Amino acid sequence: MAPYYSLEDVKTAAGDDRVELGGKNFNDRLLPWLRTPLAARSFARSVLLELSPGDYFKSVTYGDVACDEYGIAISTDLQDAFRIRGLVTWYVKLRLEQRRGGKTVLLASLHGAERDFDERRAGGPLRVEFELREP
Repeated sequence: MAPYYSLEDVKTAAGDDRVELGGKNFNDRLLPWLRTPLAARSFARSVLLELSPGDYFKSVTYGDVACDEYGIAISTDLQDAFRIRGLVTWYVKLRLEQRRGGKTVLLASLHGAERDFDERRAGGPLRVEFELREP
């Protein structure tokens, strides 16, 4: 099964800084690790740019709104850049929306994975690795 939204379009929008983060619950789950809204935004863009086709897990719909879910093991470079070494496995839920300036990524969720990703993940199963380590 393929994602509902083109990963190329997602990365283009992220590269052009056309990313909108979720609301209070989104921030409540991300800010403890990244400390500031600016760092959280930068991290979100960086994660989107690291997504690969193998990270795709499944698509879900809520009424007439489709979202794609991904499970990603972020790079060591990204962990180090945001001082979150050991927080490897992340869950991403997104959708694209056409806006005046072009397509915009709406990130509904970005948080540490709470469970392993099974064989439905395009790149195969991915075990949760999410424990902060000292640099």
